Amino acid sequence: MGITISPWMMAFLMLMTGFAGFVDSAAGGGGLISLPAYLFAGLPPHYTYATNKFSAACGTTFATASFFKSGAMNVKVGVLAAIGSFAGSSSSGFVTGNTNSSPK
Repeated sequence: MGITISPWMMAFLMLMTGFAGFVDSAAGGGGLISLPAYLFAGLPPHYTYATNKFSAACGTTFATASFFKSGAMNVKVGVLAAIGSFAGSSSSGFVTGNTNSSPK
């Protein structure tokens, strides 16, 4: 039992998530592109949100490391933002994981 994605759908997801990463790095909001793409591919909502959060976290981690390396980051503000980000993503993961996605 698992999720099966055709090669064409995988190519579509790679194209859309690559484009979403580009948009996110340039202006933000790449999740508005990748989230519907994951849903269109047939992934369950909790997989979709988790995958989207993971890719956003990876992008944020690399951006934070770059800012830190260049000295353009206020560490105190960064730590507070990280705590808030962790709390928000944890609570959204909990809510989506405990929500019944099948209609009654």
